[in-house]
Amino acid sequence: MKEYFKILANMDIMSFILAIIPLPFVLGALFCVYNLLFNNVVKTGACVDSLLLLLVISALMYFGFGLIIKDNYLEAKSELNK
Repeated sequence: MKEYFKILANMDIMSFILAIIPLPFVLGALFCVYNLLFNNVVKTGACVDSLLLLLVISALMYFGFGLIIKDNYLEAKSELNK
């Protein structure tokens, strides 16, 4: 566990920023779910469409940024092992 935190400390700050960028899309999706469950939303179809759109956008962003973060993690790990 100590080595894991050492690697995280040596990673670029951009990796942590990339993990935060999709957060508003996830929060928007949670807001849509809240409206669907607890409020009588008149435009249910519009809310479901925006929910699906927000989920797809956030999933694609996390997948793409996850690949970048993984590469940065492996690069920091290999530099520490030298």
